[in-house]
Amino acid sequence: MRRIHSREVAEAAGVSLSTLSKVLNGREIDRIPEGTRQRVLQIVQDMNYVPRSQMRELRTGRTGRIGVLLVTPFIFLKMDPYHQRIFDGIVAGAQRYGRNLVLYTAHMDTPEALRRDVLGGSADGVLLVGDVWTSSVQDDLHRSHIPAVYI
Repeated sequence: MRRIHSREVAEAAGVSLSTLSKVLNGREIDRIPEGTRQRVLQIVQDMNYVPRSQMRELRTGRTGRIGVLLVTPFIFLKMDPYHQRIFDGIVAGAQRYGRNLVLYTAHMDTPEALRRDVLGGSADGVLLVGDVWTSSVQDDLHRSHIPAVYI
């Protein structure tokens, strides 16, 4: 099944891309007639349209994701009480604030691969669980101004 584009949804609803965006984002609702808004929402549902998150990320500069860097990736599999509470807290906090989690592991091919992935913008901040095996990751995080919490 191919991906539906916003242009196709706007055409099917008989509205501009700007109006489609305003309806989907709840902006300037008082300027859009209720019938138009309902028609757009129905077309969105009928076409099973989901806006691309990359477009929102470009516009806002935010991903809505928190990176979790596990220096020892199997640490949560052991399910010891200490790490289980950490993991439960991370998941609960992400849910409470409507965020998704991105899991990074320090066992990538090279520290450079991990550095590119973490600093590449796939998350708005990073939680580092365990001892960071190389100071270059810490230094790079600090220089990039990506919020980081060490646990």
